[in-house]
Amino acid sequence: MDFKRIFIEKKEEFNTEGQLLLKDFRDYLEVQGLSKVRTVNVYDLINVTEEEKELIVKEILFEEILDNKYENNLQIKANERLFRIEYRKGCQQPNK
Repeated sequence: MDFKRIFIEKKEEFNTEGQLLLKDFRDYLEVQGLSKVRTVNVYDLINVTEEEKELIVKEILFEEILDNKYENNLQIKANERLFRIEYRKGCQQPNK
């Protein structure tokens, strides 16, 4: 199985989801040492050609003005920590 991994992250000035999460982490979880939250969407494109991948990214996933795009690897700084949330098929999403 051939797959291509694409990471899409809102540019810092448009990262409202990260700003809201930062507020939640500080206010509700009392994580005071946290200074920034990055939110990154990860897409695995399976069995697509390079041309199909480019079209999907350009037309659906990526907005050049708003987003940063990374392919195959996401750059993580030494002082950054990360975790991943993944919705599972058959599991109900909260508030839906």
